[in-house]
Amino acid sequence: MNVRPLALAATLVLAAAAAHAQDEGGGGGRFHVGLNFVSGVSDLDDKIEQNNPSVQSSRLSRVGLAFSGYWLMGGGFGVGGGIGPAFAATGDASYTIVPVSLGARWQFVRTDSVAGYAGLAVEKYFVSGDFVDGGSAGAALALGLEFGKPRGLGWGLELSAHSASVKVTATPFHAEQTAKPAKAQLAVFFLF
Repeated sequence: MNVRPLALAATLVLAAAAAHAQDEGGGGGRFHVGLNFVSGVSDLDDKIEQNNPSVQSSRLSRVGLAFSGYWLMGGGFGVGGGIGPAFAATGDASYTIVPVSLGARWQFVRTDSVAGYAGLAVEKYFVSGDFVDGGSAGAALALGLEFGKPRGLGWGLELSAHSASVKVTATPFHAEQTAKPAKAQLAVFFLF
């Protein structure tokens, strides 16, 4: 898949949001950098090993670094995107999976130091390596809390569910399978 159209679409969405926010007196841009604890990575490794009984893969970690940003507009609505956390394995089965997402969010509560939000995104996995053959797009649903001043540094927590998947290649004796390496995630992030 060509990444240029995705990058162009993200740039246009963020530019439109910025223009609208300036007109409406919106809240401006924010960035998250944090660690995501991932549930579901073993599903992918198990399916690779089922299709290839002589193969052993070793995951590097269930924790990954993720980056995201959003532009908050009037009424608590925001748009943005993110990348990560990447998944990787070494050994007989080496692979890399990098999720990229675009989405919208809504702050349903905001005080001087706490914001609660819900988000919905479209997520696509970019996949390379042994025994994996492409990633399909899916949805990501998130609920989170941000702590700190609206324009200052802060931190937050986010719980999310993901439906994007990765294809595990077929072998002569096993059919192609689909795995969801990130069914659920818990993120702890810095906000700036």
